[in-house]
Amino acid sequence: MAHNLHFSPAFDELLALLRRVRRRWQAARALRTDFAVERPRLAVAGVNPHAGEDGALGREEVDVIAPAVDRLRADGLAVDGPAPADSLFHEQARARYDAVVCMY
Repeated sequence: MAHNLHFSPAFDELLALLRRVRRRWQAARALRTDFAVERPRLAVAGVNPHAGEDGALGREEVDVIAPAVDRLRADGLAVDGPAPADSLFHEQARARYDAVVCMY
């Protein structure tokens, strides 16, 4: 039987950085400048198992990551998430994104 624990203690510093997300994201900029992807499509993985299950396995996705993604979207980036990491790397999912940003 698997037992999932959230990663909150290990990600305090990273989550503080996510709170300060304002206008740009390096991954999107790199895709535009280094790979000539005109409108990068990004996915963001959650930090907790199952992307936190709406707060049941950790609140980082609800309190920090989703608002940061919303802000990036408001700034014009094509970004989705947070999503469970194991749902982002199969062939069908990879066809929907140019890059996946993981926080671990």
